[in-house]
Formats: sequence, C-alpha cells, structure tokens
Amino acid sequence: MRSRTCCRNVPSALKLACLTFVAGMLALTSSFPAQAQTYTVLHAFTDGNDGANPYAGVTVDQGGNLYGTTEYGGSGHCGNVFRLKLMNSVWTLTNLYEFHLTDGCAPGAKVVFGPNGTLYGTTASGGAANAGTVFELQPPIRTCPTSLCLWHETILYNFLGGNADGLGPSGDPVVFDAAGNLYGTTTTGGIGGCDDNTCGTAYQLSPSGGSWTETILQFFGGSSGAIPHGVILDTAGHLYGTSYYDPQGGDGTVFELTKTGGAWSLTNLYIFQNLGEGAGPWAGLVRDQQGNLYGSTGGFGANGAGTIFKIDTADNFSVIYALTNPGGQGSFMGPGPAAKLMMDTAGNLYGTTYGDGVHGFGSVFKLSPSNGGWTYTSLHDFTGGADGGYPVSDVVMDSAGNLYGTATVGGSFVGLCNNGSGCGVVWKITP
Repeated sequence: MRSRTCCRNVPSALKLACLTFVAGMLALTSSFPAQAQTYTVLHAFTDGNDGANPYAGVTVDQGGNLYGTTEYGGSGHCGNVFRLKLMNSVWTLTNLYEFHLTDGCAPGAKVVFGPNGTLYGTTASGGAANAGTVFELQPPIRTCPTSLCLWHETILYNFLGGNADGLGPSGDPVVFDAAGNLYGTTTTGGIGGCDDNTCGTAYQLSPSGGSWTETILQFFGGSSGAIPHGVILDTAGHLYGTSYYDPQGGDGTVFELTKTGGAWSLTNLYIFQNLGEGAGPWAGLVRDQQGNLYGSTGGFGANGAGTIFKIDTADNFSVIYALTNPGGQGSFMGPGPAAKLMMDTAGNLYGTTYGDGVHGFGSVFKLSPSNGGWTYTSLHDFTGGADGGYPVSDVVMDSAGNLYGTATVGGSFVGLCNNGSGCGVVWKITP
C-alpha cells in the first residue's frame, strides 16, 4: 500500500517540520482581488499569545463574531482558542484559552456552540494520557476588565489511547443530538492494524450526573475503513462520515452508523477504488434538505486533483465535479479539499483545496448547480505569502453572505513560523 503520510495526522512534535517541508513564501500583500469578490486578511498569527497555524476553520455567532483554534503557540505552546470581533471597523483578536499539555494540546478541529450556548471542541493530544481530550469552554462569570481574562475550561473526557477507546480526535468538530449527547471520531486508536498504528473510532459522550460517559460506537479497521474525520447527524439519529482509506485495499469509504435495539452497526455506502471517482476523502460530509450527501476526495479523479461527489437518498454515488491542479505543486495531503464542504440555502457548495490553485498553495471555490451540472468558480487562489497558504479549513457564511476561513501558513509575520513561511491567517471574502 502506498504511503498515507500527511501533516494532519503526524505527531504534534513533527507537524511543524512537515508544514515547513510543504510550505513556501511568495509576495507580501494583505488584500487581493478574487474574481468579483474581495479577499481580506482579518488576522495574521504571530506565534505569540494569539497562537500559530490555524488548522481548522472558524465558527460564526449571531453577532458576527468569529471563533477558532490554532494548533500551536500560546504560553503552553499547545495552541489556543480565539475570538475575532469587529470593533470600530477593525477586527480585534482576543485569546479565550491557552492549552497546556496537561489539559489538551493541538486542537485540530474548530470549536462549536453546544445546546447550552458554550463552546465545545477537541484536542488531538495532551490531557491525562496525552491521547487528546474533549473540552467545554465557558466565559468568565464576571465582566473581564482587560483582554487577558481567559475562559474556564472543563475537560469532558480524556482519551486513553491504544485499543481502549481512541487517540487523536481531530478533523470535523463534534456534533450534538436533541438529547444533548455528543458525537465525534478519533483518527487513530482502537483496534485493527493500519499504516499508522491503529485505525480510529467513532464515539458518543453522554452527560450523566455532572460527568460524561464515553461509548465506542465503532472500531474502524478492515472493511469499515480507517482514519475517520468526523460525523454528521440526520433527523433520524443516523451518523454519516468518511474514512481516509480501507486497510483491505480500498481508497476510502463513505459510511453510515445506525442504532438498532441499542447496538450500532456500520454500513459502507461507497468504497473508493481510485477508478476515476477520486481517492482519500480527508473530510466529512454535508447533507442537503432532501437528505443527499456531498463530500470530497483529496486526490486522483479524472483530473488528478480530487473530486466532489454526491450520494443520493437511494445511495447512488456520482462525481459532480473533478478538480484540476493548474499550479502543479504537490503536497503530502494531495492538492484537493482537506475540509468538508458548506452548502448555502440556494444549493451552492463552497470549499477549500489544500494545494491546487494557480500558485499551488490552495484555493477557495464555489460550485453552483446549473442546467443539470455544476459550474466551478475560483474565489481566491492562495499565494503562500501574506494572504496565506495550504488551507485545511471549511468555509462559513454570515447573514450578509460574507465567507470566512483560515489558512495554515503564510501571513505578514513570515519570519516567525515554519522557517519563515508564516503562522497562518484568518480570511474573509466579500461578495
């Protein structure tokens, strides 16, 4: 089996070296035209208290504030959770929490608001067993007189690693059901023999008496696939997700987890075989109002740069768009998408690619349904300079139609991270 190595799943201690290898530096500017849109950098990270290398996207609240994570930086060198708020026409970053090894390290997924209105997220390492955590963040009870008051963290669960429960929760954020149970995946841990130790798990955390109880829903490995990157939930309580590859020889799966009589069972809706449909789905799925599923593969496909696919309610698979790589620059992760898609109310799909685009540092794109097909529009091609590069971010939209996301490297502080290739940025695209 060919190598599956990539920056997203290497140990945290090696990830900066991996990013350094694949990153580069080009022109230093801060606002760039993107078709009819305007691309703007809202914040360039410095590897100080603001953190470094945002490896996931952002969450928008009703007030238009942005919340996100960085995998590195902060006083504990384990990343942080931040908020960006527009004040007097200037976006101001506030550091909400700094991680240390004992309470979590390297948050590889973005934070989301839970049913009680507080923030929830995961760290890929750190915690009691250095196997990652699930956490909740609450704002200070009293009004903070300065910008240095951190939020309060509660660790909901410490992963044990190995074959006990799971190791390295990252990828898509956690999701909640109507009863307040929380669902997610770990990229490794569990049982089974895979390229990188073990194959990952899908888990549920249930609140009970002030604590949380973990239940393993699925140990991945064999025909069930390996290295899952999150799940989504439908109204019937079914979970859907993707795995990066199949240890038995496939190139990834789309799966469904269904609970019957108290037990969960996995069904593969599709197994990728690199037959033109793409390979290596690095991200989870999005579901439309009709129940159709949409996702992406990071590589291969008809044009060699990944694909966008659809699975309809009858479980029929189709490729709706084959991505190209005009920059021709390779990367560990593959040039295609490394984060899940976003769908707006009109049925348009938005996403990022990790290493294609005109300059080979990734792009932001839009796919619009048109006459039975899909029309592709590039909204921004990253240069690897001040505008950022190598995005591992989904795209989110505010009520005005503005788009937001992150890029892992680049930015105006290019001398401070990854051998001078920058610490990453938060960006905005205005229609």
